[in-house]
Amino acid sequence: MKRRGILSMAAAALAGLALTPPAAMAATPSAAPAPAAWQAHFAALDQGAILADRAAQVVHFWSPQGEVYRLYPLLAGQGLRSGETRVIRKIEGPTWRPSSLMRSRDPRLPALVPPGPGNPLGSHALYLAVEGLRIHGVAEDPQARADESIALANAHIAELFGLVRVGAPVRLI
Repeated sequence: MKRRGILSMAAAALAGLALTPPAAMAATPSAAPAPAAWQAHFAALDQGAILADRAAQVVHFWSPQGEVYRLYPLLAGQGLRSGETRVIRKIEGPTWRPSSLMRSRDPRLPALVPPGPGNPLGSHALYLAVEGLRIHGVAEDPQARADESIALANAHIAELFGLVRVGAPVRLI
């Protein structure tokens, strides 16, 4: 093989090793094939499944029969307890109503925040069977995150919203 051919092959191999910038990784979910790990957490994938792993700071999604798998960075939710629930409602453009406890802690909070910029629930919300718990996007202000919910980037919750079914089981570990 000629020197030029060897150098071309080496350059191509090194180009394949180029790293994705961290910002791009945070903005793009993994579309890797579904691993077998779901069986450790769910009996079946009839409705699909969501696993929020607080220690790893990721949210896994498997579609029914596991043909689609996504992995999203978890932006908030580390303060939640472990447990199981399910998706009971999907809302595009959710309205945020701070609880009376939240408003007693911070009287400046409004009674209601309509959909749109500044809404701490972001662009989409998946309401869960545990009262007050939801998986949602985040407002433009990254500081407006609460550990009492499962928060994803708006682009990620929009994608998950389109993939998940009402009734899908959700497990927090």
